[in-house]
Amino acid sequence: MGLIKSAGLCLILCLSSSCAFIELREDLNRSAASGVIHGSVINSEVGNSQLILAACDEEGGVVEFQRLASSTSYFAFTLPAGAVYNIVAFDDLNGNLKYDKSEPVARWRNTEETTLSTTRDIVAPLNLSTKNALPALYSLDINKLNPSLGNKFVVFTGEIADLDNELFSSEIARKGLWTPFAFVNEYGVGIYFLEKYDPRKIPVLFVNGIGGSLRDWKSFVSRIDRSRYQPWFYFYPSGVRIKDSGNALNIVVEQLHAKYKFDSMYVVAHSMGGLVAKEFIKQSLSGNGDEFIKLFISISTPWMGDKDAEWSKGAPAVIPCWLDLRPSSDFIKNSFPGDIGSKIPYYLLFSHRGDRKPFRLNNDNVVYLSSVLDFGMQKRAKKVYGFNLSHSTILTDPTVIDTCLAIFAEKKK
Repeated sequence: MGLIKSAGLCLILCLSSSCAFIELREDLNRSAASGVIHGSVINSEVGNSQLILAACDEEGGVVEFQRLASSTSYFAFTLPAGAVYNIVAFDDLNGNLKYDKSEPVARWRNTEETTLSTTRDIVAPLNLSTKNALPALYSLDINKLNPSLGNKFVVFTGEIADLDNELFSSEIARKGLWTPFAFVNEYGVGIYFLEKYDPRKIPVLFVNGIGGSLRDWKSFVSRIDRSRYQPWFYFYPSGVRIKDSGNALNIVVEQLHAKYKFDSMYVVAHSMGGLVAKEFIKQSLSGNGDEFIKLFISISTPWMGDKDAEWSKGAPAVIPCWLDLRPSSDFIKNSFPGDIGSKIPYYLLFSHRGDRKPFRLNNDNVVYLSSVLDFGMQKRAKKVYGFNLSHSTILTDPTVIDTCLAIFAEKKK
């Protein structure tokens, strides 16, 4: 799926009694009252068995805990703002869900007693060691804790999954649109693989648009040469602010790059996913300067935003990403072709089979062509391809997919 158009936007504005609207408003309220503590867990002594983390109050009581996925050492807690937290972690070597003194452990002490804010994240690095010891007030026995304290906000960095997994259904994608804060805490965020990392293959990162899911790319994956390329998929709640989605993607890719040291990555994004991907590329290039992104392809991306999103200004609650999709937003105003640097080959693909409603400008049945064909992005593009397809069918058309694969092949020469 791509951007929700006029009918969908009217739902936001008009159906104030609908379940979706109520859920959105409640989700926004919870998000507005929360802050984030995140960081990496380093365990240089032994291989990770099962990393268990806990966010604790000043008395050592567990506020939330989580068990990290085996593929990641990166964590994030979303916690009620206005309080002071410490973070502890241990490697559960014997699998008893309890910290034993022989196990590597670490504690991030909030020595400055910094109160968690809703506007600024706290970074809490953790270095596990058997030489560390926890004060007696920390009793990390997960078995004795209320299961409701378990925070499922896990950052995936290469978890292997199948696209038919229910996690990638349209129903869950809808939750990511209407209740993005709840989505993150229930399903997590990150990058999924279809297979184990293979250094002989080039990673191709796919980024879906608003309301979309990883399944949007099934037709593409069915035609890609899996002996040369390894598909990666960004799993995220599409209702989140676009800059935040791009920042989260950059963090996850940084973790993967630090782990695997790959020197090439291709990025393919659809609809609003192109804006997310461009923000990610911008942040990546401004980071350590390692330009491993070697190709960027956008498909039907509204580079100048969506003027229908301006209608949401009168709504009592708005899906966060719509705030950035307004052409008048700071995000769109501060988004430039140069954000993707000058060295990354960029290709602009677009669909132009739209509706014939008399009061709508040229469109592809979802986004306006005047936005997709922003002149600055056309100039930046190495080549522009147009297809007589709709906004959604462009992802399943063999000609479009083969065009992308031909670009891959040309780039690899």
